[in-house]
Amino acid sequence: MTNKLYYGDNLDVLRTHISDESVDLIYLDPPFNSNANYNILFKSPAGKSADSQIEAFEDTWHWNDKAEAAFHDVMVSGNTDVAELLRAMRGFLKENDMMAYLAMMAVRLIELHRVLKPTGSLYLHCDPTASHYLKLLLDGVFGALSFRSEIIWKRTSAHANSRRNFAGVHDVIFLYAKTSNFIHNEAFTPYSQTYIDEHFVHLDPDGRRFRRSDLRNPGVRPNLTYDFTASNGITYKPHPNGWAVSREVMEQLDREGRLFFPKKEDARLRKKIYLDESPGVPATDFWDDLPPIHASAQERLGYPTQKPLALLERILNASSNPGDVVLDPFCGCGTAVDAAQKLGRQWIGIDVTHLSIGLIERRLQDRYGPNVLAKGAKASTPSRHAELVSASMPQSGSETGTGQTSTDGEAWVLKQVQDDAGALQGNPNQLAYEVIGTPNDKDSALKLAAEEPHQFQYWITQAVDGQPYQGGRKGADRGIDGYLYFTGHDRKTEAAIISVKAGRNVGVAMVRDLKGVIEREKAPIGIFICAVNPTREMEREAAAAGVYEGADGRTYPRLQIYTLAEYFAGLRPKVPLLDRQAAYKKAAREDVGKGRQGSLL
Repeated sequence: MTNKLYYGDNLDVLRTHISDESVDLIYLDPPFNSNANYNILFKSPAGKSADSQIEAFEDTWHWNDKAEAAFHDVMVSGNTDVAELLRAMRGFLKENDMMAYLAMMAVRLIELHRVLKPTGSLYLHCDPTASHYLKLLLDGVFGALSFRSEIIWKRTSAHANSRRNFAGVHDVIFLYAKTSNFIHNEAFTPYSQTYIDEHFVHLDPDGRRFRRSDLRNPGVRPNLTYDFTASNGITYKPHPNGWAVSREVMEQLDREGRLFFPKKEDARLRKKIYLDESPGVPATDFWDDLPPIHASAQERLGYPTQKPLALLERILNASSNPGDVVLDPFCGCGTAVDAAQKLGRQWIGIDVTHLSIGLIERRLQDRYGPNVLAKGAKASTPSRHAELVSASMPQSGSETGTGQTSTDGEAWVLKQVQDDAGALQGNPNQLAYEVIGTPNDKDSALKLAAEEPHQFQYWITQAVDGQPYQGGRKGADRGIDGYLYFTGHDRKTEAAIISVKAGRNVGVAMVRDLKGVIEREKAPIGIFICAVNPTREMEREAAAAGVYEGADGRTYPRLQIYTLAEYFAGLRPKVPLLDRQAAYKKAAREDVGKGRQGSLL
């Protein structure tokens, strides 16, 4: 099982985890320097896009120590062509943002070439601002003769900023093959309605639309020259070249009603080509039939660079086969991963933010069901299956509809797990994958908290199904790191406030601060998440905050202290029924039975 999500720098992941010549197809849509941060949109409780957004990554590239190190790695890579090319670019561009971007990309393209199989292909998705430089890099890494296509995708019909320039409406997708023995399956685009109206003008009695096709052989074939007596009793003469098919095939076409009998007996016999069986027009390198994801599209998740699933499906269908391994080293919101899963490919996704990894996990769960992890693997966020079970689980001292009390709680939950697992057995589309690089135990979570406290905040907030406050943007947070939405009184969505402390030094003053925030915001519940265990004074201060009476008739601590130990023990914050869809946009369930780029210079 290859399906894996990696959190981390894709250069490190490629060098450490991906073997030589192990990948059949690579698609990458690397973040460009747009002088702006990219964000993941979340939903407000009302279901509209929230004003606040999640800062997914700051994609501005600068010439710094990392760029210098990337440049050096290329110089000593052994690929003299790309090394000389990059050195010439540096002489021309100097040490600016564009040069930093190209150095970062060059060292990664070398690694991607290494992991690609001899029959493999690479698609690099970009826009015209840097496409000319990237093509030179690809020529250096793969060799100019490995260039296969420059695909133009019309990504929008909007004509913004056209008063002083030609409106930019397209992206560029470069296709390179590692060798001449690459996989290619012919791709087709749908017929236009005009073409259908002009060519598929005939109807069968059952209403099926078809066009007529010649049965004349293009060359002289004496062995296919025969008189054919059709089921209508008329004998048809062949063209001097002969028929295009053998007598046996002709008889089969007749039996299946696929022959078109002309009104005149001496006219040519023809074959019916049905519209519903026609694949379409062979695809060119200009794709204008795959529109972008509009605001109301069901597949839209709010990720600004999200590409339509149909675009990735065309790429995967053209350059891979079922069972092949697809790699997306900048997997963002996971469209390539989604397309690979849908089309029966194995996949590897890599991203540098916990936000993207969490978003992809939720997308996979929404699309393919809750039981999606590989056996023995651990998710970075709880599965929806676990959420639904915990939300339905009777609480301490309560009585269920069947009369059982909380003393049977563990057995009750186990039965729900077994029932759901049984229902999923035998499902050929059941998804299995594992997440690598995200915390899967207390020690790895503490390591993340110590080394990357902001990423720890992202991770743990999402891990409990929370939404980071104002996208987790660094700066004044007014004591709020996130919200956990739940269903309150009168079925209205309520928000519990989340405060995260990644450091090892926590004290009662921090709990008092959260208590003040709860009162200021008139919040029903506050959740104090800490990486280490609380002191007794902290616990006493939290208990003094009182309780919240839920719409379900139960009471919940108004100020709760929640630790990593509790998270990895499978416990969750004590809130009424989670309203998960109030925070995260839901991917459309699979029925299985870029923004423009600004100046870089």
